[in-house]
Amino acid sequence: MAYIDKETAAKIRKEIRAIAKKYGCKLSAKVRDYSSFDVVITEGELDVVADYQISENEFKRNIVKKIAEKSLELDEKAFIAELEKLVQGVPYPYEYHNSYMRYVDLLKGKINIQNAQNVFTGKTGKMIAEIEKAIRKIGNWYDRSDSMTDYFETAFYYDIDVGSWDKPYKLIKKAKAA
Repeated sequence: MAYIDKETAAKIRKEIRAIAKKYGCKLSAKVRDYSSFDVVITEGELDVVADYQISENEFKRNIVKKIAEKSLELDEKAFIAELEKLVQGVPYPYEYHNSYMRYVDLLKGKINIQNAQNVFTGKTGKMIAEIEKAIRKIGNWYDRSDSMTDYFETAFYYDIDVGSWDKPYKLIKKAKAA
């Protein structure tokens, strides 16, 4: 049964806050229902949008970025017209939907990370990978689950999010020394 106690959570929290501080970020970390450890990176100097990767090919990624960035500026009717223009002549334009939704979530500051190595590059990816490594090491994390046989056994569950639904990630520009 998944379980994380307060002492283990406190040790993890101390370590991951030191990691975040090293990268110029702040985060919150809490235990949920004694079975999950939730980390939310709230603000920092890392440009998570620039470090975000969409796993599809470059052509598809560029279309998705253009659509997502425009969707934040346009009303629904204008957005649909822009979308049709961007994917004109592209076979199966609806396959772009999932990538588009992930990128819009990113621009709004809402990201749930399942595998940091495949989601982020640069300093953001390194920081998240270090946080994940600390959680696993300090919490003696293991996962012997087998979904094929409907058997789930893990030390505890954990989530690493960048921003949350009500408070997007806040990019803090570092002041340049004069």
